[in-house]
Amino acid sequence: MNSDAHSQPAVGGTSGPASDEIVLNLMHIVARVVRDRTTIALWGIAGLVVSLGIALLLPKTYQAEAVFQPPAAPETLQASALFQREDPSDQYLGMLASRTVSDSVIDQVHLKDVYHVRYYADARARLEAQSRFSVSKNTLISIAVVTTDPKLSANIANAYLDALYQLTGSMSASASAHRSEFFREQLDAEQEQLAQAETDMQAVQEKTGLILPESEAQAGLSSTARLQAALQDAETRLSTLLLSSTEGNPEVVQLRTQIAAIRQQISTQQSSANGSPAAGIPSGARLPGLMLDYARKQRDLKQQETLYDSLLQQYEKAKLASMDPGPELEIVDRAIVPERKSGPPRTLIVLVGTFVAALLGLLWVLFANGLRRTKERYSAVAAQTGTR
Repeated sequence: MNSDAHSQPAVGGTSGPASDEIVLNLMHIVARVVRDRTTIALWGIAGLVVSLGIALLLPKTYQAEAVFQPPAAPETLQASALFQREDPSDQYLGMLASRTVSDSVIDQVHLKDVYHVRYYADARARLEAQSRFSVSKNTLISIAVVTTDPKLSANIANAYLDALYQLTGSMSASASAHRSEFFREQLDAEQEQLAQAETDMQAVQEKTGLILPESEAQAGLSSTARLQAALQDAETRLSTLLLSSTEGNPEVVQLRTQIAAIRQQISTQQSSANGSPAAGIPSGARLPGLMLDYARKQRDLKQQETLYDSLLQQYEKAKLASMDPGPELEIVDRAIVPERKSGPPRTLIVLVGTFVAALLGLLWVLFANGLRRTKERYSAVAAQTGTR
């Protein structure tokens, strides 16, 4: 009867052996912490003292900040792969972190002497650790420098601005010089081709005798038309005269002589291409070929003149661009000597040190007592085994 009562679980209850054991363990832990609170407090006090000493030994640091608005890429650098991104902030962040800018800052502020190092690599490592670059939501770029000397922080931040300006200027000048040299070479080659085209044009004019081909062609055609009209008129008059006269008629003889002369002139006008022009007017057979040759040479000359003028404009434009010192940095704030320190956060160091030490003390109490109890149990078991 009693065994049944003990074996029957409590109706509607949630407690059991496992939950009771957990509650007992928690109470045991709380009791242990309360009992050994002095040890935990000592750990916390030790952490407080150590962290306070560390906080006091750390040197004061000062942060200086310079802010600028990145300008658009110069026209001479638009085709460069470095300047094909949409956001210019990435370009200038990359240049700020470049070795060229870092070395320029080191030389301006004499950081090798300040850091007491011999090599640029060591100075660059120190400078990189003290510098931070960031972009705000409004695309402004800030240069923050943290050192133990407020004046040094400001000098380094401003030196970054000067070094960045020098780098963009040298890049712009290099690109402009390259473009100018390229167009100079193209211009020299085109000038030679233009001179050759002018020589060819002059040779065609001397060969054909054409100065203004359209007017001279019109003159040649007009002359041929007049001769044809005169020939037709003379032949008409001769036919009319033969109706009432014989071949011995003086007028008939005169007309036949006139007709023969006109035909001779027409024949001269229509001579072969190897014949020479008559009276400075090209023959009818030669005129189309001469005009075509003239038109080709004239087209070549105009093409060379157009190319030369275009290259000359590009060369002058590149030459003017080479005089541009580069994009002006739109400086929002130059760095000033900070009046207040930026670090170290001594209060935070002390609070974190104290908390960590107290936590270590708590763990020590819990685990040390657990180890002691385990050792006692092991000794008791060993003693019983030895007795048996």
